[in-house]
Amino acid sequence: MRVGKKPHERTNPRWRHIDESDYAAFISGSAGCVIGGTAWDFANRARVPPGSLDLLVIDEAGQFCLANTIAVAPAAANLLLLGDPQQLPQVSQGTHPEPVDTSALGWLADGQRTLPPERGYFLDHSYRMHPAVCGPVSRLCYEGRLCSHTESTAARRLDGYAPGVHVLWVEHDGNSTDSPEEADAIVAEIRRLLGSSWTDEQGTRPLNASDVLVLAPYNAQVVLLRERLAAAALDAVRVGTVDKFQGAQARWSSSR
Repeated sequence: MRVGKKPHERTNPRWRHIDESDYAAFISGSAGCVIGGTAWDFANRARVPPGSLDLLVIDEAGQFCLANTIAVAPAAANLLLLGDPQQLPQVSQGTHPEPVDTSALGWLADGQRTLPPERGYFLDHSYRMHPAVCGPVSRLCYEGRLCSHTESTAARRLDGYAPGVHVLWVEHDGNSTDSPEEADAIVAEIRRLLGSSWTDEQGTRPLNASDVLVLAPYNAQVVLLRERLAAAALDAVRVGTVDKFQGAQARWSSSR
């Protein structure tokens, strides 16, 4: 099996770097191969000729618009769409007539919160969320079909905190894209939690700064939080927007 894609790290790659102009020759010259690229690569007949692939896998198809799906489809005999239309929408959106401006999976779901059985497979177990977190998420977003894999998740707990969502009230006025009051409250809460006993399927240990993730809606608040955390010697705490951390997990997280 040969693997070809564009390089990111050139140190000891486990794949072969190929130039865009060599895609077609790479595919035709291989008995079997895996090739990676963007929508532009697979829609470009000069790079990936129509019908040259057996299977085209579209990752994060909940963020991949139907227009692009139609454009890349001729490259392969079969399409496999992976993703979750209930998560983040497309990162960048163009203006297209309905319904091609929706995502590929969103179009297949046809207004339903989960994919109909006749149109695909719904993976109904979460191996990350505690049952107390998974339950409300399932009811609100997945028609009650999503379950927590309790053998993996039920043991996870932070000493002194019941699993679930906890609200921290902060008084402030006049803030728009950043809030010093909220940043200071988050730093204080993290300081209070660090060292508490964290238990999961691996055992019990103290909660440390790298276990904590902070989500903010605006980049200005991300910058402010990082400054406040650095001043408190808490640089190991991860801070970012929801786009940055989609798919990530943490023992404890805070959202502004």
